[in-house]
Amino acid sequence: MSLFVQSCEVFYVHLCEAARLCPIESLICQTLAPPVAPRMFSKRTFEDEEKLLLGTGIGVDADVYSLVKANGPINFNENKRIPDFIRELIKKYSNLCKVWYLYSLTDNKCYEMRPQDVLRYHMRSVKSLRCTLGVLCNTNLNKLLEEWERKSLTHPVVTRAVYKEMEGRVHELQQQAKVFVPNAK
Repeated sequence: MSLFVQSCEVFYVHLCEAARLCPIESLICQTLAPPVAPRMFSKRTFEDEEKLLLGTGIGVDADVYSLVKANGPINFNENKRIPDFIRELIKKYSNLCKVWYLYSLTDNKCYEMRPQDVLRYHMRSVKSLRCTLGVLCNTNLNKLLEEWERKSLTHPVVTRAVYKEMEGRVHELQQQAKVFVPNAK
């Protein structure tokens, strides 16, 4: 079995687990809320990220989590075709990371993903992107910082101040050993 096929299988298994645990997270939040509690006690942590990226233009069945839940676990081998959306997510991981960093560091004001990419990657919501990147957590942050430094000179939202803030956060997390920093290829 090729390394690429093995990597796809591991990613797919993790994605299946994340999709399976999503409703459980909701139930736990509802169960822990006091009986007469206001809505804020049962609000899920990342509920604001569940807004649709393309409004009503993309259906639930097109979301990466829905696709995974519908298919269930797949045994990958040389004879089976890897789903296109899995292949695309793996190939474009570093680009998706940049989208997420920009979104996070601009306080959710700038989301640079083209509508055709949202459809191709089956990213129905920001939550889909965040959870998928969590599964694929394998990026070279130093290389990303270099690219962001160049972007900070010309980008209207990524100013020098935003770049410096991000640089500080990345270095702080690296020192605390809370971020994986393997070499991305």
